[in-house]
Amino acid sequence: MNVNASAYNKIKKYIDACGSDYGRWHVGVAADTEQRLFHNHGVDRRMGKYATVDAGSDRAAYATMIALQRTLGCQGGSIPSNDAAAHFVYVYRRTETTVEAA
Repeated sequence: MNVNASAYNKIKKYIDACGSDYGRWHVGVAADTEQRLFHNHGVDRRMGKYATVDAGSDRAAYATMIALQRTLGCQGGSIPSNDAAAHFVYVYRRTETTVEAA
């Protein structure tokens, strides 16, 4: 599996700009990031810190998610998606109101 370096770097840069510990961030893969972030995970659309990046394919998105977890210590899922449309990597800063198991 090949990591999408551009997607990885964009997400890392966003987290760095927010100035918080990588372990406070949840990373995942989805076809519909709106549904995942705002409905499933409960991220606040106005006040929450989140980003999405198109990795180009579901395999690249999954590999990028795993790389962010292993190299930076981000939290998140580990099960590869069976949805070929799930080519977006998303990340959000976990808070007391977000839901990880979504």
